[in-house]
Amino acid sequence: MAKSRNTPNNIEVEIAILGCIILDNSVMPQLIDQVSADDFYDVRNQTIYKTMCGLYDEKQAIDFTTLINRLTLQNEFGKAGGTEFISNLVEAVPTTSNIDTYVAILKDLSIKRKLIDASLEISSAGYDINRNSNDYIDYAEKVLQDIIQKRSTSSFRNIEDVTINVKQITEENTKKIKGITGLYTGFSNLDNHTLGLQPESLLILAARPAMGKSAFAMNLATQVASKNRGIKGDKAVVAVFSLEMGAEQLVSRMLSSEANIEQDKIKKGDMTSQEWRKFEAASQALMNLKIYFDDSASVTVNDIRAKCRKLYQDEGLDLVVIDYLQLIKGEGRNGNRQEEVSNISRGLKQLARELKIPVIALSQLSRDVEKREDKKPIMADLRESGSIEQDADIVMFLYRDEYYNKDKSSHPGEAELIIAKNRSGSTGTLHYLFEGSFARFKIKAEDYLQEH
Repeated sequence: MAKSRNTPNNIEVEIAILGCIILDNSVMPQLIDQVSADDFYDVRNQTIYKTMCGLYDEKQAIDFTTLINRLTLQNEFGKAGGTEFISNLVEAVPTTSNIDTYVAILKDLSIKRKLIDASLEISSAGYDINRNSNDYIDYAEKVLQDIIQKRSTSSFRNIEDVTINVKQITEENTKKIKGITGLYTGFSNLDNHTLGLQPESLLILAARPAMGKSAFAMNLATQVASKNRGIKGDKAVVAVFSLEMGAEQLVSRMLSSEANIEQDKIKKGDMTSQEWRKFEAASQALMNLKIYFDDSASVTVNDIRAKCRKLYQDEGLDLVVIDYLQLIKGEGRNGNRQEEVSNISRGLKQLARELKIPVIALSQLSRDVEKREDKKPIMADLRESGSIEQDADIVMFLYRDEYYNKDKSSHPGEAELIIAKNRSGSTGTLHYLFEGSFARFKIKAEDYLQEH
């Protein structure tokens, strides 16, 4: 025989909270931003709390008399349980000292009810024959994410607590080599400008096609995975979302860079015995790194968030690389791509903050670059959305002059990394040599000597 199931609720706790308010109106400021009327299960308590909030907003006293008067004016006196129910609130609790406990119980039960309702809503939506499975998953994740965001709303933090935390971080940073407080990128000139890839930061690496942004991103991923300790004390974990190229193609490039063997030779398998040995050694080195690939061609921000959360829980996660932002599928249904890209960049920033890790998103630049005589990118070239610039902590552009001036370039093989925005550090232009045959970037020799 199946057990009967009751909807999660605790009427005594609800009454205790309302009683605390009547006993001492000064508890309202801490309640009004934590507790909403729909956190109460009993419709009588919902009605009374909503009326209390109205009185508080109008700077009116909240007591038996004002409640009765306001409920009567609103024609909700009966809905609130009448005189006997309301009078019992006055004697419900002798003290407000346990109100935090009452609120915690109330919120816990409210979230359970919301999850139950969400599961029923998700279940019902699954029967819609016009909704494909990907849309259904996106919808289900959004419904649950709304509840999660409400649960994680935080209260104010006292400056004393924040200052203590800053002091601890500062003391820990004194132990870091050369002042690099984030993840080492393997490029000392970039590290000096950024102090390493910082937690909770969104970095945008933007360029026109064929500038080498995917190669640069894979160089960063390899270096981060090989040169840093992760949050779990082992090798750093890097997640790569490649929406444009397959994982095999990316790893082939990484092997070319690591083994110092041209990409064409690896593709054809046309290597000398010595090159095969280097290839095997590079393969072994890469296999020892904790780099995880997702090369799904169609992915949403919610997909990325869900996969990153799982990897974070299972293995730890220290860096996310996304190639590239404009290929992420929007979740809006109004066809406004600019708004979709805005939501995507905002979602990536939220992911960085939630997991406290850096997120690097590659981005295409608009074709307006090609119309100018000076082809060096500027902020206005960020494609489809100005919110990318607003959400990003760091915006970097890759530029290679020889791409546009093959025969007359004064800097053959040179690539510029233009740091156009750096919320917590310096901007400027860094110089590299791009070895396209090996999908590899190197600091220019003269710049390397200056850095060291």
